[in-house]
Amino acid sequence: MKNVTISMDESDLAWARAQAGKEGVSVSRWIAGRVARERQRPSDFQAQMLAVMETPLAPMSDGGRTFNREEIYDRRFMKRFR
Repeated sequence: MKNVTISMDESDLAWARAQAGKEGVSVSRWIAGRVARERQRPSDFQAQMLAVMETPLAPMSDGGRTFNREEIYDRRFMKRFR
C-alpha cells in the first residue's frame, strides 16, 4: 500500500476524523475505504443504461398491423396496451 499526502481544510479534516472515529479506523484507512467503495459503484452512465434496459418494451404492432404515426403519438390509443 502506498502513502499519499493530501491537503484539506481544517473543518473537513475534523469531520473526516469524526467519521473515521465512528468506524474505529484511522483517517487514512477511512479515506482509502471511501475511495474503494466509490470505485465499485456503477457510474451514472451505467446506472442509466441499466434503467433503460430494464424498461418494458411498448408494443409496436396490434396483431400484426403496425401503428401509423398518429396512433403512435395518440396517448389515449396507447393506454390500452399498458
